[in-house]
Amino acid sequence: MINLDKLYLTQTKYKTYQYKRRVPKVLLDFINTVTIRQTVGSNQDEAIVKAVSFNSALQDALQLIEMGVTETIIYDKLSIFNSTSIIKKSIKEEKQPKRLKNIAEEFIKSKDGLISTHELNSYKYVFKEVVASTFKYISKE
Repeated sequence: MINLDKLYLTQTKYKTYQYKRRVPKVLLDFINTVTIRQTVGSNQDEAIVKAVSFNSALQDALQLIEMGVTETIIYDKLSIFNSTSIIKKSIKEEKQPKRLKNIAEEFIKSKDGLISTHELNSYKYVFKEVVASTFKYISKE
């Protein structure tokens, strides 16, 4: 018999399986809840496969944080949890424009003194107006 506790699975009184796991403290910046609860079906084999994929996603996210990758990649890894209330998507959306703005400002600062004032103003316009609005439009789709 399979030990469901190691997979963070429990069987409910309605004979369905539920994945229930406490969120590691490091991932609380990305996840809205302290405990993840997901119904994973009534078939034990399917529930085990989903539980393994959930555990794998959480372990991968922990490794990605240790590696220092961007938050977007971590959010993508955690997107396996289909409940919209679990993942902090609003933070992800808020931080993207700030990151783009920082990249644009750093690029413009790196060109300061190397190009003419007219070219510098052109870069500022392109990065702050055109590129930013383009990314906002793309992210909505």
